[in-house]
Amino acid sequence: MDLHFFQLQAITLNQNKSYPIFHFTEELRKTAVNCKWTIIGKPPAMLDCHVAEVYGKETHDFNQQVERNKEYFKEEWRFQPTLQEWNLLKSMVKKDLQEGATQSGTLSQVFGSKAISNTPPWFYTEKGVDMAAFFQKSPAAKQYAIFIVESFQQFKEQLRSVQNKAVFDTLLQAQKLALEMAKNFGLQGNQAILSASNAVFKLTGYNILEILDQKQLICEPQEVHLSPTAIGNMFKISAQKVNKSLEKAKLQESFRDAKN
Repeated sequence: MDLHFFQLQAITLNQNKSYPIFHFTEELRKTAVNCKWTIIGKPPAMLDCHVAEVYGKETHDFNQQVERNKEYFKEEWRFQPTLQEWNLLKSMVKKDLQEGATQSGTLSQVFGSKAISNTPPWFYTEKGVDMAAFFQKSPAAKQYAIFIVESFQQFKEQLRSVQNKAVFDTLLQAQKLALEMAKNFGLQGNQAILSASNAVFKLTGYNILEILDQKQLICEPQEVHLSPTAIGNMFKISAQKVNKSLEKAKLQESFRDAKN
């Protein structure tokens, strides 16, 4: 059986202690083939007596408080082995200790107060350990519950920041593409910006001008500026004749005679 030891860093303990996390792997089946294992494949878990000690509670009181609020605990967050499984687990660890295969000291260091108990204990997964903190009236449990809430809030803020940045980057790319298309259609200045922003808004539901607080860029539609060549093509005359007509109407000045 694979035993791992760890320390709950978020909780200040009176003594620097670590507790075993049990991994119920297929190795158990190989060790006891005649047992109808129900805990194989369960998530890694801690003994109830160890979780209770971490939170400064008696094991009985700890489990009783959890039982009163069991609707908050999913089935996979805590579980009990059968009596046969529990006795096999203890005998396996005892054998490993005697043979020096497990570097964990004594049976009581592995199983705590449950070492001499014939009643199967509850095992708590990491999620079960976290949830239990909210129902234990002890300083350590309150401290850890606050830590969980603050950590989750920090995680949400970080996630929101990443999501917002991704959305903003996408909007900027869409705005850039829409602006290029607007200019290709002959729009200029604020009119091009407004047209591009409207296109992005229709596609994404986000108004880039409002996000950037640049609503002052919105203005009355601009007139489309056409070159003399474009005007000539419309009326089937040369650009030269267009220029002369504009000069004659004083809509355009001639710089042909200007000297620098």
